[in-house]
Amino acid sequence: MSPKIQVYKDVAGKTRFRIRADNNRIVATGEAYEQYASCINGIRSIQKNCLAPVEDLTVEGAPKVPNPKYQIYNDPSGKIRFRLKAANGEIIAQGEGYESKEGCLNGIDVVRKCWNAEVEDPYAKKPTLQTPVIEKIETPIPPSSVLVPEVAVPEFKIPETKPEVEVRVPQVKPEIPEVKAELPVSEFKAEVPKIAAPVLPTEKEETQLLGPVDTVLELYAPPTNTAKGNKIAFKGRLYRTNTNRGIPNAKIRIWEYDRSILGNDYLAFGKTAEDGSFSIEWKTRPLAWRKNTGNIFAEFNGNEKAKPSKSAIQTINIT
Repeated sequence: MSPKIQVYKDVAGKTRFRIRADNNRIVATGEAYEQYASCINGIRSIQKNCLAPVEDLTVEGAPKVPNPKYQIYNDPSGKIRFRLKAANGEIIAQGEGYESKEGCLNGIDVVRKCWNAEVEDPYAKKPTLQTPVIEKIETPIPPSSVLVPEVAVPEFKIPETKPEVEVRVPQVKPEIPEVKAELPVSEFKAEVPKIAAPVLPTEKEETQLLGPVDTVLELYAPPTNTAKGNKIAFKGRLYRTNTNRGIPNAKIRIWEYDRSILGNDYLAFGKTAEDGSFSIEWKTRPLAWRKNTGNIFAEFNGNEKAKPSKSAIQTINIT
Protein backbone atom coordinates (compact mmCIF):
# COMPACT_ATOMS: atom_id res chain seq x y z
CA MET A 1 0.00 0.00 0.00
CA SER A 2 1.10 3.56 -0.67
CA PRO A 3 0.81 6.54 1.67
CA LYS A 4 -1.90 9.16 1.34
CA ILE A 5 -1.92 12.96 1.35
CA GLN A 6 -4.62 14.78 3.32
CA VAL A 7 -5.75 18.39 2.78
CA TYR A 8 -7.08 20.17 5.88
CA LYS A 9 -7.45 23.59 7.53
CA ASP A 10 -5.59 24.55 10.72
CA VAL A 11 -6.99 26.53 13.65
CA ALA A 12 -6.01 29.78 11.91
CA GLY A 13 -8.15 28.86 8.89
CA LYS A 14 -5.17 28.32 6.56
CA THR A 15 -4.97 25.38 4.16
CA ARG A 16 -2.35 22.69 4.83
CA PHE A 17 -1.52 19.13 3.79
CA ARG A 18 0.01 16.18 5.65
CA ILE A 19 1.43 12.82 4.58
CA ARG A 20 0.28 9.68 6.41
CA ALA A 21 1.95 6.24 6.27
CA ASP A 22 0.12 2.92 5.95
CA ASN A 23 -0.21 2.77 9.76
CA ASN A 24 -1.95 6.21 9.69
CA ARG A 25 1.04 7.92 11.34
CA ILE A 26 1.85 11.45 10.17
CA VAL A 27 5.40 11.49 8.74
CA ALA A 28 5.53 14.97 7.14
CA THR A 29 3.52 18.19 6.83
CA GLY A 30 3.44 21.13 4.43
CA GLU A 31 3.46 24.83 5.20
CA ALA A 32 0.35 26.97 5.81
CA TYR A 33 -1.15 28.49 2.64
CA GLU A 34 -3.45 31.46 2.38
CA GLN A 35 -4.93 30.20 -0.88
CA TYR A 36 -6.34 26.72 -1.54
CA ALA A 37 -4.74 26.61 -5.02
CA SER A 38 -1.28 27.21 -3.50
CA CYS A 39 -1.72 24.16 -1.26
CA ILE A 40 -2.60 22.00 -4.29
CA ASN A 41 0.52 23.29 -6.08
CA GLY A 42 2.55 22.29 -3.00
CA ILE A 43 1.19 18.72 -3.21
CA ARG A 44 2.10 18.56 -6.90
CA SER A 45 5.62 19.72 -6.04
CA ILE A 46 5.89 16.90 -3.45
CA GLN A 47 4.87 14.31 -6.05
CA LYS A 48 7.35 15.75 -8.55
CA ASN A 49 10.40 15.90 -6.22
CA CYS A 50 9.76 12.99 -3.80
CA LEU A 51 12.39 10.73 -5.43
CA ALA A 52 15.23 13.19 -4.67
CA PRO A 53 18.53 12.03 -3.05
CA VAL A 54 19.47 12.51 0.63
CA GLU A 55 21.97 14.97 2.13
CA ASP A 56 23.01 14.20 5.73
CA LEU A 57 23.83 17.38 7.69
CA THR A 58 24.39 15.44 10.92
CA VAL A 59 27.74 14.10 9.65
CA GLU A 60 30.66 16.48 9.40
CA GLY A 61 32.18 16.62 5.95
CA ALA A 62 29.31 14.76 4.27
CA PRO A 63 29.11 15.36 0.50
CA LYS A 64 26.76 18.11 -0.66
CA VAL A 65 23.81 17.25 -2.89
CA PRO A 66 22.14 19.66 -5.36
CA ASN A 67 18.43 20.52 -5.18
CA PRO A 68 15.91 18.92 -5.15
CA LYS A 69 16.98 16.90 -2.09
CA TYR A 70 16.13 15.62 1.37
CA GLN A 71 18.16 17.10 4.25
CA ILE A 72 18.64 15.20 7.51
CA TYR A 73 19.45 17.46 10.50
CA ASN A 74 19.30 17.69 14.30
CA ASP A 75 16.66 20.02 15.74
CA PRO A 76 17.22 22.06 18.97
CA SER A 77 15.55 19.35 21.08
CA GLY A 78 18.09 16.75 19.95
CA LYS A 79 15.75 14.80 17.67
CA ILE A 80 16.55 13.90 14.07
CA ARG A 81 14.34 15.42 11.36
CA PHE A 82 14.25 15.71 7.58
CA ARG A 83 12.98 18.34 5.15
CA LEU A 84 12.35 18.15 1.41
CA LYS A 85 13.59 21.02 -0.77
CA ALA A 86 12.37 21.72 -4.30
CA ALA A 87 14.65 22.58 -7.23
CA ASN A 88 14.50 26.30 -6.29
CA GLY A 89 15.61 25.56 -2.70
CA GLU A 90 12.17 26.15 -1.16
CA ILE A 91 11.20 23.80 1.69
CA ILE A 92 8.00 22.03 0.64
CA ALA A 93 7.69 19.43 3.45
CA GLN A 94 8.94 18.99 7.03
CA GLY A 95 9.37 15.57 8.66
CA GLU A 96 8.44 14.60 12.21
CA GLY A 97 11.04 14.32 15.00
CA TYR A 98 12.73 10.89 15.34
CA GLU A 99 14.88 9.37 18.06
CA SER A 100 17.14 7.52 15.59
CA LYS A 101 18.47 8.14 12.10
CA GLU A 102 17.04 4.84 10.93
CA GLY A 103 13.53 6.03 11.85
CA CYS A 104 14.17 9.28 9.97
CA LEU A 105 15.25 7.33 6.85
CA ASN A 106 12.10 5.22 7.11
CA GLY A 107 10.07 8.45 7.11
CA ILE A 108 11.87 9.57 3.94
CA ASP A 109 11.04 6.22 2.30
CA VAL A 110 7.34 6.88 2.99
CA VAL A 111 7.48 10.32 1.33
CA ARG A 112 9.29 8.80 -1.67
CA LYS A 113 6.19 6.70 -2.37
CA CYS A 114 4.00 9.81 -2.74
CA TRP A 115 4.53 10.18 -6.50
CA ASN A 116 1.21 8.33 -7.04
CA ALA A 117 -0.33 8.68 -3.57
CA GLU A 118 -4.07 9.13 -3.01
CA VAL A 119 -5.09 12.72 -2.15
CA GLU A 120 -7.96 13.14 0.33
CA ASP A 121 -9.35 16.60 -0.36
CA PRO A 122 -12.70 17.49 1.27
CA TYR A 123 -12.55 20.97 -0.29
CA ALA A 124 -12.29 19.87 -3.93
CA LYS A 125 -15.13 21.07 -6.12
CA LYS A 126 -17.40 18.26 -7.25
CA PRO A 127 -19.22 18.46 -10.62
CA THR A 128 -22.95 19.15 -10.36
CA LEU A 129 -25.65 17.88 -12.70
CA GLN A 130 -28.16 20.51 -13.84
CA THR A 131 -31.74 19.41 -14.48
CA PRO A 132 -32.81 20.57 -17.96
CA VAL A 133 -35.66 23.05 -18.00
CA ILE A 134 -38.58 21.80 -20.05
CA GLU A 135 -40.87 24.54 -21.24
CA LYS A 136 -44.53 23.84 -20.65
CA ILE A 137 -46.62 24.33 -23.78
CA GLU A 138 -50.25 24.99 -23.03
CA THR A 139 -52.79 23.99 -25.66
CA PRO A 140 -55.55 26.64 -25.91
CA ILE A 141 -58.97 25.35 -25.00
CA PRO A 142 -61.77 26.58 -27.27
CA PRO A 143 -64.33 28.60 -25.42
CA SER A 144 -67.48 26.80 -24.42
CA SER A 145 -69.54 29.32 -26.38
CA VAL A 146 -68.42 27.76 -29.67
CA LEU A 147 -71.00 25.16 -30.62
CA VAL A 148 -70.28 22.39 -33.09
CA PRO A 149 -73.30 21.96 -35.41
CA GLU A 150 -74.85 18.54 -35.69
CA VAL A 151 -74.50 16.91 -39.10
CA ALA A 152 -77.13 14.46 -40.23
CA VAL A 153 -75.73 11.12 -41.41
CA PRO A 154 -77.77 9.55 -44.25
CA GLU A 155 -78.98 5.98 -43.75
CA PHE A 156 -77.19 3.44 -45.96
CA LYS A 157 -78.88 0.20 -46.96
CA ILE A 158 -77.08 -2.84 -48.40
CA PRO A 159 -78.82 -4.07 -51.55
CA GLU A 160 -80.05 -7.64 -51.66
CA THR A 161 -78.02 -9.99 -53.94
CA LYS A 162 -78.80 -13.45 -55.24
CA PRO A 163 -76.49 -16.28 -54.21
CA GLU A 164 -74.01 -17.28 -56.85
CA VAL A 165 -73.38 -20.87 -57.94
CA GLU A 166 -70.10 -22.15 -56.56
CA VAL A 167 -67.87 -23.47 -59.31
CA ARG A 168 -64.94 -25.58 -58.22
CA VAL A 169 -61.96 -25.61 -60.57
CA PRO A 170 -59.53 -28.50 -60.01
CA GLN A 171 -56.07 -27.33 -59.17
CA VAL A 172 -53.40 -28.73 -61.45
CA LYS A 173 -49.84 -28.64 -60.22
CA PRO A 174 -47.57 -27.87 -63.14
CA GLU A 175 -44.57 -30.08 -63.52
CA ILE A 176 -41.43 -28.04 -63.79
CA PRO A 177 -38.44 -29.99 -65.06
CA GLU A 178 -35.51 -30.02 -62.64
CA VAL A 179 -32.49 -28.38 -64.16
CA LYS A 180 -29.12 -29.24 -62.67
CA ALA A 181 -26.53 -26.64 -63.42
CA GLU A 182 -23.10 -28.09 -63.40
CA LEU A 183 -20.81 -25.16 -62.86
CA PRO A 184 -17.06 -25.52 -62.42
CA VAL A 185 -16.09 -25.02 -58.83
CA SER A 186 -12.55 -23.80 -58.30
CA GLU A 187 -10.71 -24.69 -55.15
CA PHE A 188 -9.99 -21.57 -53.13
CA LYS A 189 -8.10 -21.53 -49.90
CA ALA A 190 -8.07 -18.24 -48.04
CA GLU A 191 -4.86 -17.73 -46.16
CA VAL A 192 -5.08 -15.50 -43.09
CA PRO A 193 -1.96 -13.38 -42.86
CA LYS A 194 -0.01 -13.86 -39.65
CA ILE A 195 0.62 -10.67 -37.67
CA ALA A 196 3.99 -10.72 -36.05
CA ALA A 197 4.17 -9.62 -32.42
CA PRO A 198 5.86 -6.25 -31.90
CA VAL A 199 9.51 -6.53 -31.08
CA LEU A 200 10.23 -4.61 -27.90
CA PRO A 201 13.70 -3.15 -27.40
CA THR A 202 15.96 -4.94 -24.97
CA GLU A 203 17.28 -3.23 -21.86
CA LYS A 204 20.62 -2.73 -23.62
CA GLU A 205 18.96 -1.16 -26.70
CA GLU A 206 16.81 1.05 -24.48
CA THR A 207 19.93 2.20 -22.65
CA GLN A 208 21.59 3.04 -25.97
CA LEU A 209 18.56 5.19 -26.87
CA LEU A 210 17.99 6.89 -23.52
CA GLY A 211 21.44 6.64 -21.95
CA PRO A 212 22.34 5.72 -18.36
CA VAL A 213 19.74 6.66 -15.72
CA ASP A 214 20.33 8.75 -12.60
CA THR A 215 20.72 6.72 -9.42
CA VAL A 216 20.44 7.10 -5.65
CA LEU A 217 22.66 5.07 -3.32
CA GLU A 218 21.52 4.72 0.27
CA LEU A 219 23.64 3.40 3.12
CA TYR A 220 21.62 2.55 6.21
CA ALA A 221 22.99 3.47 9.62
CA PRO A 222 25.40 0.75 10.92
CA PRO A 223 25.72 -0.10 14.64
CA THR A 224 26.87 3.02 16.48
CA ASN A 225 29.31 1.15 18.73
CA THR A 226 31.03 -2.16 18.05
CA ALA A 227 34.09 -3.99 19.37
CA LYS A 228 37.22 -4.72 17.40
CA GLY A 229 37.08 -8.06 15.58
CA ASN A 230 33.28 -8.25 15.35
CA LYS A 231 31.57 -8.91 12.05
CA ILE A 232 29.00 -6.33 10.96
CA ALA A 233 27.04 -5.85 7.74
CA PHE A 234 26.79 -2.60 5.81
CA LYS A 235 23.29 -2.52 4.31
CA GLY A 236 21.63 -0.21 1.83
CA ARG A 237 19.95 0.07 -1.56
CA LEU A 238 20.73 1.36 -5.08
CA TYR A 239 17.77 2.44 -7.23
CA ARG A 240 16.73 4.60 -10.20
CA THR A 241 15.54 8.11 -9.46
CA ASN A 242 12.89 8.11 -12.21
CA THR A 243 11.06 4.88 -11.23
CA ASN A 244 12.41 4.04 -7.72
CA ARG A 245 13.22 0.54 -9.01
CA GLY A 246 16.29 -1.23 -7.68
CA ILE A 247 19.39 -1.78 -9.85
CA PRO A 248 20.55 -5.42 -9.67
CA ASN A 249 24.09 -6.87 -9.94
CA ALA A 250 25.81 -3.52 -9.29
CA LYS A 251 29.19 -3.40 -7.50
CA ILE A 252 29.14 -1.38 -4.28
CA ARG A 253 32.31 -0.33 -2.47
CA ILE A 254 32.49 0.69 1.21
CA TRP A 255 34.97 3.42 2.18
CA GLU A 256 36.10 5.20 5.33
CA TYR A 257 36.12 8.93 4.63
CA ASP A 258 39.46 10.57 5.49
CA ARG A 259 40.28 14.24 4.87
CA SER A 260 44.01 13.75 5.43
CA ILE A 261 46.62 13.38 2.68
CA LEU A 262 46.33 9.61 2.97
CA GLY A 263 42.89 9.68 1.34
CA ASN A 264 39.90 7.43 1.87
CA ASP A 265 40.41 3.92 3.29
CA TYR A 266 38.88 1.03 1.32
CA LEU A 267 36.97 -1.46 3.52
CA ALA A 268 34.90 -3.99 1.53
CA PHE A 269 32.72 -4.52 -1.53
CA GLY A 270 29.68 -6.50 -2.64
CA LYS A 271 26.94 -6.64 -5.28
CA THR A 272 23.26 -5.67 -5.19
CA ALA A 273 20.37 -8.15 -5.30
CA GLU A 274 17.44 -8.11 -7.77
CA ASP A 275 15.67 -5.34 -5.81
CA GLY A 276 18.86 -3.22 -5.59
CA SER A 277 19.51 -3.98 -1.91
CA PHE A 278 22.92 -5.02 -0.61
CA SER A 279 24.45 -6.42 2.58
CA ILE A 280 28.27 -6.31 2.72
CA GLU A 281 29.98 -8.07 5.64
CA TRP A 282 33.07 -6.52 7.23
CA LYS A 283 35.26 -7.56 10.16
CA THR A 284 35.84 -4.48 12.30
CA ARG A 285 39.35 -3.12 12.81
CA PRO A 286 40.88 0.24 13.74
CA LEU A 287 40.16 2.62 10.91
CA ALA A 288 43.22 4.82 11.39
CA TRP A 289 46.18 5.27 13.76
CA ARG A 290 44.99 6.29 17.23
CA LYS A 291 41.45 6.70 15.92
CA ASN A 292 38.30 4.85 17.00
CA THR A 293 35.55 6.81 15.25
CA GLY A 294 35.18 6.66 11.48
CA ASN A 295 32.94 8.15 8.79
CA ILE A 296 31.67 5.46 6.43
CA PHE A 297 30.11 5.89 2.99
CA ALA A 298 29.18 3.65 0.04
CA GLU A 299 30.10 4.29 -3.60
CA PHE A 300 28.80 3.07 -6.96
CA ASN A 301 31.08 3.86 -9.91
CA GLY A 302 28.32 3.44 -12.50
CA ASN A 303 28.02 1.31 -15.62
CA GLU A 304 26.55 1.48 -19.13
CA LYS A 305 23.00 1.41 -17.70
CA ALA A 306 23.26 3.58 -14.58
CA LYS A 307 25.15 6.70 -13.53
CA PRO A 308 27.52 6.70 -10.52
CA SER A 309 26.41 7.87 -7.08
CA LYS A 310 27.58 8.08 -3.46
CA SER A 311 25.68 7.65 -0.22
CA ALA A 312 25.51 9.96 2.74
CA ILE A 313 28.18 9.45 5.42
CA GLN A 314 27.38 7.27 8.45
CA THR A 315 29.36 7.30 11.72
CA ILE A 316 30.73 4.17 13.43
CA ASN A 317 32.68 3.85 16.71
CA ILE A 318 35.05 0.88 17.18
CA THR A 319 36.17 0.21 20.77
